[in-house]
Amino acid sequence: MKVICPHCQQHYEIDDSYAGNWTICESCGKNFAIPDAETISSAIPESELIQEADSGSNQDANSEHCPFCGGELAPGVKKCRHCGEWLVSEGYLKSCPFCGGELAPNVKKCRHCGEWLISEAKTRLSSDNPPKSRLTYILLALFVGLFGIHDFYAGYTNRGVIAFLLTLTWFGAIISAFMALYDIATVTHDAAGVRFKE
Repeated sequence: MKVICPHCQQHYEIDDSYAGNWTICESCGKNFAIPDAETISSAIPESELIQEADSGSNQDANSEHCPFCGGELAPGVKKCRHCGEWLVSEGYLKSCPFCGGELAPNVKKCRHCGEWLISEAKTRLSSDNPPKSRLTYILLALFVGLFGIHDFYAGYTNRGVIAFLLTLTWFGAIISAFMALYDIATVTHDAAGVRFKE
């Protein structure tokens, strides 16, 4: 199978058994997907795919090639039917504010760096309410986390109420204590999606 690195346009001849996996380009050192047309086509909803203009042996003069996998595409497509990557088309993609990676328009979490993306409404909210202190959150979780006070501080009202109600029984208090320790280790944003300040 012939594939092209989308970053440096280096051509490779790769065994078909590697289809659907990721590889590192020997020329530029960046990762890229090796297409598996059958798997990708079945995983992507038909409404998001635009079929090639002519999939027969004669190739259309107006066809384009995917910059990620080199697969032939019809002009104007927004998503490659071979590798499933979103194609840049007149600013159709957006950039991750944390790592700068290209993302599909409606994603909520960056696939490159794993950060949750903050909507405009949450950004406006964060300018009205400054970020909360992570140290305060941790201290509240350590000393009164049994009652869910740290969850109320971060705006997680439902979780705070659940933790408080769990403390009405001994068994529930033990569960609530473990929940507080888990929150210390995992929670990095408040309920509005604003990252805690260090």
